[in-house]
Amino acid sequence: MEEYTEKEQERPQMLLVLCILSWISIGFSLITNVFALARGPFTVEQMEDTRANMLGLVNEIQSNGMDSLAEMFSKIQHMTEVYNANHYAFYFSAILIFAIGLVGVIQMFNGKKLGFHLYIIYSILAVTQVYFFMSPQEIPSAITVIAVVFSALFIFLYSRNLSWLK
Repeated sequence: MEEYTEKEQERPQMLLVLCILSWISIGFSLITNVFALARGPFTVEQMEDTRANMLGLVNEIQSNGMDSLAEMFSKIQHMTEVYNANHYAFYFSAILIFAIGLVGVIQMFNGKKLGFHLYIIYSILAVTQVYFFMSPQEIPSAITVIAVVFSALFIFLYSRNLSWLK
């Protein structure tokens, strides 16, 4: 039986911080998506209200000369409509993706390298999920860029703890 020193057995502080941040983010997203799934799709009237509100916002932004931001908000409105049309498939897949992420973080917290691989799968799926429902031209590139940057950052930071994971 191998003996480990107390230092080798301690969970790295950075891993603990990353796990806590991930649990907060994934947990909040998981709860939000469970409630959205349970709520059901928006009614026609609710979608018309949302469309009207977004159109007002887009017109106001365009009047201030910020056409690219207005285009982004128009695309976000379209995304909302597509999500609503595919409500159950979208939110069920989102819940499944977040569950994979949660299991991955729990595995890493418990010192298992499998969790790192699950986290990478979760990150890829979380970034690409929207592309299962929409074409790339309809998705604001800023949303994708931000998601990729945060996913890559967390994967990199988690990778700094791979020597502790078994």
